Amino acid sequence: MNDNGLMVLMWRLLRGKKIQRLSGLKYLKRLLAKLKGEGTAEIFWVLPTERAQEKLVDWSHREAFAVKIDNCYVAPHYGFEIEDRHLLMLIEGRRPAHVLIAVGARPQEKLGYYLRENLSYRPAIHCTGAALGFITGDQIRIPAGPIAFIPAGLGDYLRSHTSSCRDSGGRVTCPG
Repeated sequence: MNDNGLMVLMWRLLRGKKIQRLSGLKYLKRLLAKLKGEGTAEIFWVLPTERAQEKLVDWSHREAFAVKIDNCYVAPHYGFEIEDRHLLMLIEGRRPAHVLIAVGARPQEKLGYYLRENLSYRPAIHCTGAALGFITGDQIRIPAGPIAFIPAGLGDYLRSHTSSCRDSGGRVTCPG
């Protein structure tokens, strides 16, 4: 998935081709809409915390999106090496069509690779990071519209050039 701005830029520089960056949030929204529309695919959810699991279940009730609590797994904090035989056993027993890993950037890619290499079948493995938390409300909401972008250093520049301004009864006056 092209969710890395640097990767998209490097692809363009090295290959001379434009590819569009797709955010994890946009990808997840499209995936969930597709799966909800099909109504058949079972998802196994790998989550970072109990709170994230509660928020997912609450969200599923509001959105009429089937989430079985038995298909949720709160992952431990993984170290450098990732091995999770308990998770492997759960997924093997349920054999879902999709495994959605939402535990964070570095461990989730390693966990996805671990599952791909050790499962006896090939489910679709989706590593979405914090995107699920934005949808369920476990993370702070991302505004839907354009976001104002202030270049680095501009705030300092404005503060330094307005520090001599003073408030005179509801009116700001600056010398010069």
